[in-house]
Amino acid sequence: MLRLITMIVRKSTLPIISSGILATIMTCVTPTLVVLEVAQRHNLSAEIIVSWIFGAYVLAGCLGFLIAWQTKQPLNATMSVPAIVFIGSVLYVTPISTATFGYAVSGLLIVLIGVFKLYDKIIQFIKPQIVMAMFAGAMIHYAVNIVVITTSHLLYGGIAIVTYLLTMRTTKLIPPVLMSMIIVTIFIGLYGSIPFQMLNESEWVSPALSFWEPSWKVVFSVSFPLMLIVLSAEVTIGASILKSENYHPNVNKMTLYTGVATMLGSFFGTHSVTTSGVPVGALSDPMTGPKKRRYIAAIWASFFTFLFGVFAYYVYSFLSIYPHEILQILVGLVLVPILIKALSNAFASGKFQYGAFTSLIIAMANITIFDIGAPFWAVVFGMGVSYFVEGEDFK
Repeated sequence: MLRLITMIVRKSTLPIISSGILATIMTCVTPTLVVLEVAQRHNLSAEIIVSWIFGAYVLAGCLGFLIAWQTKQPLNATMSVPAIVFIGSVLYVTPISTATFGYAVSGLLIVLIGVFKLYDKIIQFIKPQIVMAMFAGAMIHYAVNIVVITTSHLLYGGIAIVTYLLTMRTTKLIPPVLMSMIIVTIFIGLYGSIPFQMLNESEWVSPALSFWEPSWKVVFSVSFPLMLIVLSAEVTIGASILKSENYHPNVNKMTLYTGVATMLGSFFGTHSVTTSGVPVGALSDPMTGPKKRRYIAAIWASFFTFLFGVFAYYVYSFLSIYPHEILQILVGLVLVPILIKALSNAFASGKFQYGAFTSLIIAMANITIFDIGAPFWAVVFGMGVSYFVEGEDFK
């Protein structure tokens, strides 16, 4: 172990460590903000939230280190933001204890896809355009909330939006939502809107194991849609970025490891632990360093991610005293580029347009049929419409 640490330190450079830190911010900050918003909306207990964050990032740190070391590719792990948004809609109709069973089954399905090397066949059969439209429909209310909440919190909303846009325009080194959060936190802290004294008054909360309540219904309402989102929005994107940098990702291994980690994460109430998508762009960027050494940045990112998970209680303690309305604005800003990408993936190709539109509006309507939520029906009806009226697109 000492020899391994020595080797990693010796091969590390400032750009490699910097890329690892940037990927860590993208890996940890964005999903955690969305988790907190979902948790507050559904009045989840502190123990559930801390366990969710702890399980996600401790396992993501371990998975990221393992896959980066084995493949020697700049690939780390995270929990899926699109999947968190999906879970936010699921929890309206499904108790958290039953949902965690759905997470475990989703992980098992992903394992089977990896073992039997079915990834390509699944992606070819279930069209990504329809899955991405479903995701966009489930997520779009977050973007709408930016406008709605800003009208009643004009000062803080305006500061957050302007800071976000200025950061986008001036630098790529800092995620815009992180800078928005820093600036808004300073302002609302100065105005006394954050009760910092509550940090000293809060009681320690330890991560705890979750106990499942099995239900066949969640296999359809949670497991299948969650599996499709993870494969389409994380594994596929991460593999595509690596290919664009002339790497040769082993998608079946990525899928297998994602499934195993997701199954383990379900014991902590974590919805998914997956090889990452967007953060791979920071790790694999040529500015990180020589191609053969970029995997070291992924190892650093995995180490920092692991620490983030270990300190889950302190992360929760700070964000739990954050004003809920401001948190909603920040979450909306986090999801803006993801929503744009989802809509682009759904409609830019010109194929499966009616199926994708059907999937989009059903997910937006958030209907429930036979106690099974909208995301499942969005994909089912979207695929059905495409097969019926857009048969040529399947050829």
